[in-house]
Amino acid sequence: MSTTPVGQKTAPVALLLFNRPEVTQKVVERVLAAKPQSVYVIADGPRPDHPEDVRLCQEVRDIVTGAQWDCPVHTEFGNTNMGLKARVSSGLDWVFSHEEFAIVLEDDCLADPSFFPFATELLEKYVDDERVGIVSGNNFLRGKQLNADSYFFAPDVRIWGWATWKRVWQDFSQNGLNRQWSESEGEALLARLTSPARKAQLQRMMAKAHTLNSWALPFVFHAQRRRYLSAVPRENLVTNIGFGADSTHTQFESFTAEVPVGTLSFPLRHPEDVVESSEAGRIESAEEKKLWLTFPLQHPIDFLGRVFRYLRR
Repeated sequence: MSTTPVGQKTAPVALLLFNRPEVTQKVVERVLAAKPQSVYVIADGPRPDHPEDVRLCQEVRDIVTGAQWDCPVHTEFGNTNMGLKARVSSGLDWVFSHEEFAIVLEDDCLADPSFFPFATELLEKYVDDERVGIVSGNNFLRGKQLNADSYFFAPDVRIWGWATWKRVWQDFSQNGLNRQWSESEGEALLARLTSPARKAQLQRMMAKAHTLNSWALPFVFHAQRRRYLSAVPRENLVTNIGFGADSTHTQFESFTAEVPVGTLSFPLRHPEDVVESSEAGRIESAEEKKLWLTFPLQHPIDFLGRVFRYLRR
């Protein structure tokens, strides 16, 4: 078996960038190596109350424009700061006005090389299957394997390195982005999840939804309402390299989200049915609970450092 398929051209890639040149450089290099069909770069402008943003935003843009791309590159560089929700949503509206599907990477999502052909193959395979909402790069099983399949289906969306279709994004943009959710609707969404870990995560997100300028929370809720499934690789294929003080909404450096990156072999082995894996949910919850109990004891200095940096923000 091979780690890369032969002759496959990577799907279009949308890059969501802002003011972090160091992580952006790493992500751009990985995308360059994947040789996508085209690249769309969406970059927000500097914040008026952060003078250093002018320099940092320009450094990020220089990385993009200075790269040796061998495909068409389209850019939307904001002159002013639109904020996360407006910048990402309008940018992806633009992408999906031109493309039927795309891989989406934020500046802190570093993907294993096998993620790109994995996402591309599944984007093509499930392009007309309305049961599938996204292809994710995130697996939280921490090395545990369910079976010999290359991926499974989960009832939640995982968007640290992901891919989706025009049909999904345009529906969300029109019917989910600015929708207000009632308490009863939120409870109904939570009831759908079989994984206690994913349910607890969604509860935390719902509790702070009104305080965040976020496109991601409405997208998660919309995906639950539509009962979308996510295609999840058997190995974790994307790591978040941007936790810390300069991240926008992930300022606590969550050790439960830091999963070692693996790789996939090709050709892919597809599941027989498009159905949720309840076993995966049980394993994820057990692994997350175990990590919460053991990490502070095994890595006390690291844990206290994370808490200290979070409290100082």
